[in-house]
Amino acid sequence: MAKYLTIGLLILLSTGLWGQKSRTKLEKERKQILQQIDLTSKLLDQTKEDKKASLSNYKKLLRKVKYREELIANYNQEIRLSEKKIIRNEEKIDVLSVKLQDLKTDLSALLKNSYRSKLLNNPVFFLFSAESLNNLFLRWVYLKKILNLKKEQAQKIKKTNINLKKEKQALKINIEEKKELLAKLAEERESLEEESRAEKQLIAKLRNEESSIKRNLNDSRKKHETLNDEIEKLIKIEMEKAMIAERKRKANEAGKKPAVKSKSFAGNKGKLPWPVKAGVITSNFGIQPHATVSGISEEKKGIGISTEKGTPVYAIADGQVSASVYIPGKNYMVLVKHGEYFSVYSQIENVEVSKNQKIKAGTQIGTVAKDPATNSYELFFQIYKNKTRLNPSKWIKKRP
Repeated sequence: MAKYLTIGLLILLSTGLWGQKSRTKLEKERKQILQQIDLTSKLLDQTKEDKKASLSNYKKLLRKVKYREELIANYNQEIRLSEKKIIRNEEKIDVLSVKLQDLKTDLSALLKNSYRSKLLNNPVFFLFSAESLNNLFLRWVYLKKILNLKKEQAQKIKKTNINLKKEKQALKINIEEKKELLAKLAEERESLEEESRAEKQLIAKLRNEESSIKRNLNDSRKKHETLNDEIEKLIKIEMEKAMIAERKRKANEAGKKPAVKSKSFAGNKGKLPWPVKAGVITSNFGIQPHATVSGISEEKKGIGISTEKGTPVYAIADGQVSASVYIPGKNYMVLVKHGEYFSVYSQIENVEVSKNQKIKAGTQIGTVAKDPATNSYELFFQIYKNKTRLNPSKWIKKRP
Protein backbone atom coordinates (compact mmCIF):
# COMPACT_ATOMS: atom_id res chain seq x y z
CA MET A 1 0.00 0.00 0.00
CA ALA A 2 2.79 2.43 1.04
CA LYS A 3 4.69 1.64 -2.19
CA TYR A 4 1.70 2.64 -4.39
CA LEU A 5 1.08 5.79 -2.34
CA THR A 6 4.74 6.83 -2.85
CA ILE A 7 4.54 6.23 -6.63
CA GLY A 8 1.31 8.23 -6.80
CA LEU A 9 2.87 11.16 -4.93
CA LEU A 10 5.95 11.13 -7.21
CA ILE A 11 3.73 11.27 -10.34
CA LEU A 12 1.72 14.14 -8.90
CA LEU A 13 4.87 16.05 -7.93
CA SER A 14 6.46 15.58 -11.37
CA THR A 15 3.33 16.84 -13.16
CA GLY A 16 3.29 19.80 -10.76
CA LEU A 17 6.84 20.71 -11.81
CA TRP A 18 5.87 20.50 -15.49
CA GLY A 19 2.94 22.85 -14.82
CA GLN A 20 5.22 25.33 -13.06
CA LYS A 21 7.57 25.47 -16.07
CA SER A 22 4.62 26.11 -18.37
CA ARG A 23 3.35 28.83 -16.06
CA THR A 24 6.77 30.54 -16.01
CA LYS A 25 6.76 30.52 -19.81
CA LEU A 26 3.24 31.98 -19.88
CA GLU A 27 4.19 34.73 -17.43
CA LYS A 28 7.22 35.66 -19.58
CA GLU A 29 5.06 35.72 -22.70
CA ARG A 30 2.41 37.81 -20.94
CA LYS A 31 5.01 40.34 -19.83
CA GLN A 32 6.16 40.75 -23.46
CA ILE A 33 2.57 41.16 -24.72
CA LEU A 34 1.82 43.78 -22.03
CA GLN A 35 4.97 45.70 -23.03
CA GLN A 36 3.80 45.70 -26.66
CA ILE A 37 0.30 46.85 -25.64
CA ASP A 38 1.79 49.68 -23.54
CA LEU A 39 4.07 50.77 -26.39
CA THR A 40 1.20 50.67 -28.93
CA SER A 41 -1.00 52.73 -26.57
CA LYS A 42 1.80 55.26 -26.18
CA LEU A 43 2.28 55.53 -29.95
CA LEU A 44 -1.46 55.99 -30.45
CA ASP A 45 -1.63 58.72 -27.78
CA GLN A 46 1.20 60.63 -29.50
CA THR A 47 -0.67 60.92 -32.81
CA LYS A 48 -4.36 60.53 -31.93
CA GLU A 49 -5.18 64.18 -32.77
CA ASP A 50 -3.15 64.16 -36.02
CA LYS A 51 -5.35 63.78 -39.12
CA LYS A 52 -2.38 62.70 -41.24
CA ALA A 53 -1.78 59.79 -38.87
CA SER A 54 -5.31 58.32 -39.10
CA LEU A 55 -4.34 55.38 -41.33
CA SER A 56 -1.18 54.75 -39.32
CA ASN A 57 -3.23 54.87 -36.11
CA TYR A 58 -5.70 52.37 -37.55
CA LYS A 59 -2.85 49.93 -38.26
CA LYS A 60 -1.53 50.41 -34.72
CA LEU A 61 -5.01 49.87 -33.29
CA LEU A 62 -5.38 46.66 -35.31
CA ARG A 63 -2.06 45.46 -33.90
CA LYS A 64 -3.17 46.40 -30.38
CA VAL A 65 -6.38 44.37 -30.78
CA LYS A 66 -4.26 41.38 -31.91
CA TYR A 67 -2.01 41.77 -28.86
CA ARG A 68 -5.09 41.97 -26.61
CA GLU A 69 -6.45 38.73 -28.15
CA GLU A 70 -3.05 37.08 -27.52
CA LEU A 71 -3.19 38.29 -23.91
CA ILE A 72 -6.70 36.85 -23.41
CA ALA A 73 -5.51 33.51 -24.87
CA ASN A 74 -2.53 33.64 -22.48
CA TYR A 75 -4.81 34.19 -19.45
CA ASN A 76 -7.09 31.35 -20.61
CA GLN A 77 -4.10 29.00 -20.82
CA GLU A 78 -2.97 29.93 -17.30
CA ILE A 79 -6.50 29.51 -15.94
CA ARG A 80 -6.53 25.97 -17.41
CA LEU A 81 -3.16 25.32 -15.75
CA SER A 82 -4.53 26.61 -12.42
CA GLU A 83 -7.55 24.32 -12.75
CA LYS A 84 -5.25 21.34 -13.38
CA LYS A 85 -3.14 22.37 -10.39
CA ILE A 86 -6.24 22.55 -8.18
CA ILE A 87 -7.26 19.05 -9.30
CA ARG A 88 -3.71 17.74 -8.64
CA ASN A 89 -3.67 19.30 -5.15
CA GLU A 90 -7.08 17.82 -4.36
CA GLU A 91 -5.79 14.40 -5.48
CA LYS A 92 -2.67 14.81 -3.29
CA ILE A 93 -4.87 15.76 -0.33
CA ASP A 94 -6.99 12.62 -0.91
CA VAL A 95 -3.85 10.43 -1.08
CA LEU A 96 -2.40 12.00 2.10
CA SER A 97 -5.76 11.70 3.93
CA VAL A 98 -5.92 7.97 3.13
CA LYS A 99 -2.29 7.56 4.23
CA LEU A 100 -2.97 9.45 7.48
CA GLN A 101 -6.01 7.32 8.24
CA ASP A 102 -4.01 4.10 7.59
CA LEU A 103 -1.21 5.28 9.91
CA LYS A 104 -3.69 6.16 12.67
CA THR A 105 -5.39 2.77 12.28
CA ASP A 106 -2.01 0.97 12.51
CA LEU A 107 -1.00 2.97 15.59
CA SER A 108 -4.38 2.37 17.22
CA ALA A 109 -4.02 -1.38 16.66
CA LEU A 110 -0.50 -1.32 18.08
CA LEU A 111 -1.56 0.56 21.20
CA LYS A 112 -4.60 -1.66 21.67
CA ASN A 113 -2.53 -4.85 21.50
CA SER A 114 0.19 -3.36 23.71
CA TYR A 115 -2.21 -2.28 26.41
CA ARG A 116 -3.97 -5.62 26.23
CA SER A 117 -0.69 -7.36 27.07
CA LYS A 118 0.12 -4.51 29.56
CA LEU A 119 3.40 -3.83 27.73
CA LEU A 120 3.10 -0.06 27.67
CA ASN A 121 0.89 0.19 30.78
CA ASN A 122 3.56 -1.18 33.12
CA PRO A 123 6.80 -1.95 31.20
CA VAL A 124 8.84 -2.43 34.43
CA PHE A 125 6.47 -5.12 35.68
CA PHE A 126 6.52 -6.73 32.21
CA LEU A 127 10.35 -6.92 32.28
CA PHE A 128 10.86 -8.11 35.81
CA SER A 129 8.13 -10.72 35.66
CA ALA A 130 10.39 -12.68 33.32
CA GLU A 131 11.11 -16.26 34.30
CA SER A 132 14.84 -16.06 33.55
CA LEU A 133 17.61 -13.61 32.66
CA ASN A 134 17.52 -14.73 29.04
CA ASN A 135 13.74 -14.22 28.96
CA LEU A 136 14.26 -10.74 30.51
CA PHE A 137 16.66 -9.79 27.70
CA LEU A 138 14.24 -11.02 25.02
CA ARG A 139 11.40 -9.07 26.64
CA TRP A 140 13.60 -5.92 26.74
CA VAL A 141 14.43 -6.26 22.98
CA TYR A 142 10.76 -6.80 22.18
CA LEU A 143 9.67 -3.82 24.31
CA LYS A 144 12.29 -1.58 22.67
CA LYS A 145 11.05 -2.63 19.22
CA ILE A 146 7.43 -1.88 20.19
CA LEU A 147 8.37 1.56 21.62
CA ASN A 148 10.41 2.41 18.48
CA LEU A 149 7.55 1.35 16.26
CA LYS A 150 5.17 3.55 18.23
CA LYS A 151 7.57 6.49 17.97
CA GLU A 152 8.07 5.90 14.22
CA GLN A 153 4.33 5.74 13.60
CA ALA A 154 3.79 8.95 15.60
CA GLN A 155 6.49 10.72 13.52
CA LYS A 156 4.90 9.53 10.27
CA ILE A 157 1.52 10.82 11.42
CA LYS A 158 3.06 14.17 12.36
CA LYS A 159 4.88 14.49 9.01
CA THR A 160 1.78 13.48 7.04
CA ASN A 161 -0.30 16.01 9.00
CA ILE A 162 2.22 18.76 8.13
CA ASN A 163 2.16 17.77 4.43
CA LEU A 164 -1.61 17.69 4.47
CA LYS A 165 -1.81 21.22 5.92
CA LYS A 166 0.77 22.38 3.37
CA GLU A 167 -1.23 20.97 0.45
CA LYS A 168 -4.48 22.47 1.79
CA GLN A 169 -2.73 25.88 1.99
CA ALA A 170 -1.37 25.43 -1.56
CA LEU A 171 -4.89 24.55 -2.74
CA LYS A 172 -6.25 27.71 -1.11
CA ILE A 173 -3.56 29.81 -2.86
CA ASN A 174 -4.32 28.13 -6.22
CA ILE A 175 -8.02 28.91 -5.86
CA GLU A 176 -7.22 32.58 -5.05
CA GLU A 177 -4.83 32.78 -8.03
CA LYS A 178 -7.55 31.41 -10.30
CA LYS A 179 -10.00 34.04 -9.01
CA GLU A 180 -7.42 36.80 -9.72
CA LEU A 181 -6.78 35.46 -13.23
CA LEU A 182 -10.52 35.33 -13.95
CA ALA A 183 -10.86 38.96 -12.78
CA LYS A 184 -7.95 40.04 -15.03
CA LEU A 185 -9.46 38.09 -17.92
CA ALA A 186 -12.75 39.95 -17.47
CA GLU A 187 -10.86 43.29 -17.52
CA GLU A 188 -9.00 42.34 -20.71
CA ARG A 189 -12.23 41.29 -22.43
CA GLU A 190 -13.74 44.67 -21.53
CA SER A 191 -10.65 46.46 -22.93
CA LEU A 192 -10.87 44.37 -26.10
CA GLU A 193 -14.51 45.39 -26.59
CA GLU A 194 -13.59 49.08 -26.18
CA GLU A 195 -10.69 48.79 -28.66
CA SER A 196 -12.87 46.90 -31.16
CA ARG A 197 -15.46 49.71 -30.97
CA ALA A 198 -12.71 52.31 -31.52
CA GLU A 199 -11.44 50.27 -34.49
CA LYS A 200 -14.92 50.26 -36.10
CA GLN A 201 -15.32 54.00 -35.56
CA LEU A 202 -11.92 54.75 -37.09
CA ILE A 203 -12.47 52.54 -40.15
CA ALA A 204 -15.84 54.24 -40.76
CA LYS A 205 -14.07 57.62 -40.66
CA LEU A 206 -11.30 56.43 -43.00
CA ARG A 207 -13.78 55.06 -45.54
CA ASN A 208 -15.23 58.55 -45.83
CA GLU A 209 -11.73 59.73 -46.77
CA GLU A 210 -11.15 57.00 -49.37
CA SER A 211 -10.31 59.38 -52.24
CA SER A 212 -7.53 61.16 -50.32
CA ILE A 213 -6.18 57.77 -49.11
CA LYS A 214 -5.93 56.57 -52.71
CA ARG A 215 -3.97 59.71 -53.66
CA ASN A 216 -1.61 59.21 -50.72
CA LEU A 217 -1.29 55.54 -51.63
CA ASN A 218 -0.11 56.37 -55.16
CA ASP A 219 2.40 58.87 -53.77
CA SER A 220 3.64 56.28 -51.25
CA ARG A 221 4.03 53.65 -53.99
CA LYS A 222 6.22 56.00 -56.06
CA LYS A 223 8.48 56.64 -53.05
CA HIS A 224 8.76 52.90 -52.34
CA GLU A 225 9.56 52.18 -55.99
CA THR A 226 12.34 54.80 -55.91
CA LEU A 227 13.68 53.27 -52.71
CA ASN A 228 13.58 49.68 -54.02
CA ASP A 229 15.14 50.64 -57.35
CA GLU A 230 18.04 52.25 -55.47
CA ILE A 231 18.46 49.21 -53.18
CA GLU A 232 18.46 46.74 -56.08
CA LYS A 233 20.94 48.88 -58.03
CA LEU A 234 23.31 48.97 -55.04
CA ILE A 235 22.95 45.22 -54.44
CA LYS A 236 23.76 44.56 -58.11
CA ILE A 237 26.95 46.64 -57.74
CA GLU A 238 27.91 44.69 -54.61
CA MET A 239 27.30 41.35 -56.35
CA GLU A 240 29.48 42.42 -59.29
CA LYS A 241 32.24 43.45 -56.85
CA ALA A 242 31.97 40.07 -55.12
CA MET A 243 32.29 38.21 -58.44
CA ILE A 244 35.40 40.21 -59.40
CA ALA A 245 36.93 39.59 -55.96
CA GLU A 246 36.19 35.86 -56.25
CA ARG A 247 37.87 35.68 -59.68
CA LYS A 248 40.95 37.44 -58.27
CA ARG A 249 41.02 35.10 -55.28
CA LYS A 250 40.91 32.03 -57.50
CA ALA A 251 43.61 33.47 -59.78
CA ASN A 252 45.92 34.17 -56.83
CA GLU A 253 44.98 30.85 -55.07
CA ALA A 254 45.79 32.48 -51.81
CA GLY A 255 43.20 35.17 -51.45
CA LYS A 256 41.92 36.30 -48.08
CA LYS A 257 38.77 34.72 -46.73
CA PRO A 258 35.70 36.97 -46.77
CA ALA A 259 35.46 39.12 -43.64
CA VAL A 260 31.82 38.12 -43.13
CA LYS A 261 30.55 34.58 -43.69
CA SER A 262 26.97 34.37 -44.90
CA LYS A 263 26.64 30.95 -43.19
CA SER A 264 26.64 32.63 -39.78
CA PHE A 265 23.85 34.95 -40.94
CA ALA A 266 21.78 32.11 -42.48
CA GLY A 267 22.23 30.00 -39.33
CA ASN A 268 20.53 32.70 -37.23
CA LYS A 269 17.23 32.68 -39.09
CA GLY A 270 14.46 33.42 -36.58
CA LYS A 271 17.02 34.41 -33.93
CA LEU A 272 18.35 37.73 -35.24
CA PRO A 273 17.73 40.75 -32.99
CA TRP A 274 15.27 43.48 -33.94
CA PRO A 275 16.80 46.61 -35.50
CA VAL A 276 15.11 48.63 -32.71
CA LYS A 277 14.85 47.80 -29.00
CA ALA A 278 11.09 48.33 -28.92
CA GLY A 279 8.61 48.62 -31.77
CA VAL A 280 5.34 47.43 -33.28
CA ILE A 281 5.12 45.85 -36.74
CA THR A 282 2.43 47.90 -38.51
CA SER A 283 3.27 46.90 -42.09
CA ASN A 284 3.75 43.27 -43.14
CA PHE A 285 5.87 41.77 -45.92
CA GLY A 286 4.35 40.70 -49.25
CA ILE A 287 1.06 41.45 -50.97
CA GLN A 288 -1.48 42.60 -48.41
CA PRO A 289 -5.05 43.90 -48.85
CA HIS A 290 -5.23 47.61 -48.07
CA ALA A 291 -6.25 48.25 -44.45
CA THR A 292 -9.30 50.37 -45.32
CA VAL A 293 -9.82 50.60 -49.10
CA SER A 294 -11.54 47.48 -50.46
CA GLY A 295 -10.33 45.97 -53.73
CA ILE A 296 -6.83 47.44 -53.43
CA SER A 297 -3.70 45.51 -52.45
CA GLU A 298 -0.25 46.74 -51.48
CA GLU A 299 3.02 44.94 -52.01
CA LYS A 300 5.53 45.56 -49.24
CA LYS A 301 9.10 44.49 -49.90
CA GLY A 302 9.93 44.67 -46.21
CA ILE A 303 8.23 45.40 -42.89
CA GLY A 304 7.31 48.69 -41.23
CA ILE A 305 8.16 49.01 -37.52
CA SER A 306 6.43 51.86 -35.71
CA THR A 307 8.28 53.26 -32.72
CA GLU A 308 8.95 56.45 -30.75
CA LYS A 309 10.82 59.61 -31.72
CA GLY A 310 14.61 59.36 -31.32
CA THR A 311 14.60 55.53 -31.25
CA PRO A 312 18.08 54.21 -32.19
CA VAL A 313 18.43 51.78 -35.12
CA TYR A 314 20.97 48.95 -34.72
CA ALA A 315 22.69 46.55 -37.12
CA ILE A 316 21.18 43.06 -36.79
CA ALA A 317 24.47 41.24 -37.56
CA ASP A 318 28.18 41.77 -38.27
CA GLY A 319 28.74 43.21 -41.72
CA GLN A 320 30.07 45.99 -43.91
CA VAL A 321 28.21 49.17 -44.86
CA SER A 322 27.68 49.11 -48.63
CA ALA A 323 25.88 52.44 -48.92
CA SER A 324 24.26 55.33 -47.09
CA VAL A 325 21.94 57.16 -49.47
CA TYR A 326 19.34 59.91 -49.11
CA ILE A 327 15.99 58.94 -50.69
CA PRO A 328 13.47 61.79 -51.16
CA GLY A 329 10.40 61.16 -48.97
CA LYS A 330 12.12 58.28 -47.14
CA ASN A 331 15.04 60.14 -45.53
CA TYR A 332 18.24 58.03 -45.36
CA MET A 333 18.65 54.40 -46.35
CA VAL A 334 21.63 52.32 -45.13
CA LEU A 335 22.55 49.04 -46.83
CA VAL A 336 24.68 46.55 -44.84
CA LYS A 337 26.32 43.53 -46.49
CA HIS A 338 26.56 40.19 -44.63
CA GLY A 339 28.27 37.91 -47.16
CA GLU A 340 25.58 37.13 -49.73
CA TYR A 341 22.89 38.61 -47.47
CA PHE A 342 21.94 42.29 -47.09
CA SER A 343 19.97 44.14 -44.40
CA VAL A 344 18.36 47.48 -45.31
CA TYR A 345 17.37 50.25 -42.89
CA SER A 346 15.22 52.98 -44.49
CA GLN A 347 13.56 56.11 -43.17
CA ILE A 348 16.34 56.89 -40.72
CA GLU A 349 18.22 60.05 -39.77
CA ASN A 350 21.33 61.00 -37.76
CA VAL A 351 23.29 58.32 -39.64
CA GLU A 352 26.36 57.24 -37.64
CA VAL A 353 28.04 54.84 -40.09
CA SER A 354 29.79 55.42 -43.40
CA LYS A 355 30.34 53.53 -46.64
CA ASN A 356 32.78 50.56 -46.47
CA GLN A 357 32.80 50.69 -42.64
CA LYS A 358 32.94 47.24 -40.99
CA ILE A 359 30.42 47.05 -38.17
CA LYS A 360 29.38 44.60 -35.47
CA ALA A 361 25.89 43.39 -34.56
CA GLY A 362 24.35 46.04 -32.30
CA THR A 363 26.27 48.96 -33.85
CA GLN A 364 24.03 52.04 -33.92
CA ILE A 365 23.29 53.01 -37.53
CA GLY A 366 21.12 56.07 -36.85
CA THR A 367 17.69 56.94 -35.43
CA VAL A 368 14.18 56.38 -36.80
CA ALA A 369 12.93 59.36 -38.84
CA LYS A 370 9.39 60.70 -39.11
CA ASP A 371 7.37 59.59 -42.14
CA PRO A 372 6.08 62.89 -43.61
CA ALA A 373 3.04 61.10 -45.06
CA THR A 374 1.77 59.91 -41.65
CA ASN A 375 3.66 62.07 -39.13
CA SER A 376 4.61 58.88 -37.30
CA TYR A 377 8.03 57.32 -36.69
CA GLU A 378 8.34 54.14 -38.71
CA LEU A 379 11.44 52.20 -39.75
CA PHE A 380 11.19 50.38 -43.07
CA PHE A 381 13.32 47.23 -42.72
CA GLN A 382 14.29 44.70 -45.41
CA ILE A 383 16.45 41.59 -45.84
CA TYR A 384 17.81 40.28 -49.14
CA LYS A 385 19.76 37.22 -50.20
CA ASN A 386 21.59 38.65 -53.19
CA LYS A 387 18.66 40.08 -55.21
CA THR A 388 15.99 37.85 -53.62
CA ARG A 389 13.74 39.64 -51.13
CA LEU A 390 13.12 37.76 -47.86
CA ASN A 391 10.44 38.20 -45.21
CA PRO A 392 12.22 39.96 -42.29
CA SER A 393 9.57 38.71 -39.81
CA LYS A 394 10.88 35.16 -40.36
CA TRP A 395 14.46 36.21 -39.64
CA ILE A 396 14.14 38.35 -36.52
CA LYS A 397 12.95 37.14 -33.11
CA LYS A 398 9.24 37.06 -32.47
CA ARG A 399 9.35 40.18 -30.29
CA PRO A 400 12.03 42.75 -29.39
